Amino acid sequence: ENGWSTKKLIRSIVLSATYQQVTDHQPTDSENLLYTHAKRRRLDFESLRDSMLTVSGQLDHTQFGRPVAIHTSNYSRRRTVYGHIERQNLPPVFSIFDFASPDVHVAKRPETTVPQQALYMLNGKFAQDQALALINQPTIITLRSQEERIQYLYRQVFARDPDEKEVADGIAFLNPD
Repeated sequence: ENGWSTKKLIRSIVLSATYQQVTDHQPTDSENLLYTHAKRRRLDFESLRDSMLTVSGQLDHTQFGRPVAIHTSNYSRRRTVYGHIERQNLPPVFSIFDFASPDVHVAKRPETTVPQQALYMLNGKFAQDQALALINQPTIITLRSQEERIQYLYRQVFARDPDEKEVADGIAFLNPD
C-alpha cells in the first residue's frame, strides 16, 4: 500500500490506539495471560553499563578498534562490547554482576541479587560519574525551576513524565529542611 516503506509502517504502528495504551501492570491479570504488558527483565552488566552511559550522554559510539579498559578508574566511555577481558584476572565488578565466564561456554547466565550490586550502584566511581554527568548537562543547567529539572530527569532516565507525588518527592529530596 505504501510501497513497502518501513518508515510509514513504523509510523502506522506507533500512532495506533493499541500501541498507545497504558502499559501499567493490571492486578486483575497477575500472570499476564492477556499479554497486557511486557514482563520486566533485568539488564545484564553490559546493557546496564551502556544504558548508564547513554542516559548521562557520555556513550562513545565509535565503532571498531582495539579493546579498551572499562573497569579501571580512568575507564573508557566506549560500548561495553569493546571492553578488554583478561581471562585469568577477571575484575571483581564483572563477577558482582554475573558476567559470563570467559573460559567456558555459558548458555544462560545466572541471575543473582547480592548487596554488592547495590553498593556498586551507590558508591562506585563509574555510577557516580554518570550521575554527575547527567545533572551537569547543559539542558539541565538552563532550566530555572526544580520542578522543570525533575521532569527533565524523569524523561531522560525513565522516558516518562513524573506524576505529582514523584515531583513532590524530588523537591523534598532537594530541600531537606
